[in-house]
Amino acid sequence: MTLTDHLNVFGVMVIQLIQYNYQDFEGFFSLLNTIFHLEVLLDLWFPVVCCIDSVFASQLLLCLAFGGWLTTMMKWWLLDDRPYWWVQETSIYLAEPYQSDKRPLLRQTYQTCEVGPGSPSEHAMAAVVVVVLFILWLTQIAKEKIPNTRVWSWIILACAFSMNMFVVIVARAYTASHFPHQLLLGGFIGATLVPTLCVLVVDPYLWQYGALSKRDPVVIKFWFILAIICMVAISVLTYYGLKVFSWDPAWSIKMAYRYCHHPENISRDSMPIISLLSYIAYMFGWAICVSPEVTHFAYNTERRSRVFAFLIGLFFMKTFDIIKQVSCHFDIKIYYLTQFILIIFKSFVYLRFLPDVSHFPYMFSNPCKVLVNSRKA
Repeated sequence: MTLTDHLNVFGVMVIQLIQYNYQDFEGFFSLLNTIFHLEVLLDLWFPVVCCIDSVFASQLLLCLAFGGWLTTMMKWWLLDDRPYWWVQETSIYLAEPYQSDKRPLLRQTYQTCEVGPGSPSEHAMAAVVVVVLFILWLTQIAKEKIPNTRVWSWIILACAFSMNMFVVIVARAYTASHFPHQLLLGGFIGATLVPTLCVLVVDPYLWQYGALSKRDPVVIKFWFILAIICMVAISVLTYYGLKVFSWDPAWSIKMAYRYCHHPENISRDSMPIISLLSYIAYMFGWAICVSPEVTHFAYNTERRSRVFAFLIGLFFMKTFDIIKQVSCHFDIKIYYLTQFILIIFKSFVYLRFLPDVSHFPYMFSNPCKVLVNSRKA
C-alpha cells in the first residue's frame, strides 16, 4: 500500500465516523457547503461586499479567482480520487490485511456528485480565504476605532481560522466528496494565498506604496494581463500534457457519472474546463477593472447609499442569472464565450459601477461636496 492508500483508508474511516454520528446536522452541513461554494461566493457574496467596501472586494475577488484557478490546476496535476468513487474502484479492501468481500458503505447526499479530481478542496480554500480576509478586515476597522487591539485581534483570527477549518472539514467530509487530507491541503492553500496576494500585490497596488507606486498604473495593468495570459498557457499545456501521456482530462467526469447515485445533481459549472474559464475570466475582469481609484470607495467613505447600491446590485444579479440560464441552452462553444464575456462585465458592474452609483442619492444635495469627499477618502 502506498502513502496515498493509507491516507485514503484513514479518510474513509473518518467519513464513516462523521456520517454515523452527525446525521442530525445534515441540514447545517448542507447550508455550510452551499455558503462556501466558490460559485456562490463569486455570484452572491462578492457583489454584496462591493456595495460595502471596494478594497475588500478587490482582495476577495483576486484571492478567490486565483485560488480557484490554482486548485483546479493542482487537481489535474495530482489526479487524486474522491471518496465516493474510490471505495468502489480500489482493490485494497479485498486484499490483506482486510480480506473483506464488502467495501465500505459511504452515504451520498445531493452535494456529493462533484466532478473533477479531489485534491485539493476548493471549498476549504475558499472558506479559509473568506474567513481570514473578513477577520483581517474587522481587525483593521477595530484598530482605527480602538487602540491596542493587535494582540487580541490575532487571537481572534487564530480561533476563527481553526474553528472554520474544523467545521468545513467535517461538512465536506460528510458528503464523501473529499478526503480529510484533501481538505487540509485546500485550507493551507487558502491561508497562504491571502497574505501573499494581499501583502505583495493588492495593497501596494491600490494604496500606492512600495515598488508598485513608482510605476504607471497602465503598465502595471499590462503586466497583470500578461500574467493572466501565462495562466492560460499553463492551463492549455496541462490539458494537452495529460493527453500526451494518455490520460483523459475528463476521466473524473466519467467516474462521477458512473458512481454517483443521483447523476442529475451533477452541474455543468463544476466541470474543470468551465471552472477554469470562469476563474480566468474573473482574473481578466480584476486586472481590467481594479485600479487605485477603488480606494475612494472603502468602508469609511462618506455620503454613500449602500442600500441603494445593494438594490441596483440585486437587479444586476438577477439579470446575470437569467442570461446564464438562457445561455445553458446554447451550443457549448457559444456558452463558453457567453460566460467569459458575462463574467468580465460582472466585474466591471460590481467593482466600478456599483460604487459609483452609491453616490447617486447624494448628488442632488451637493454634488461638489460628494466629489470632494470621494477624493479625500
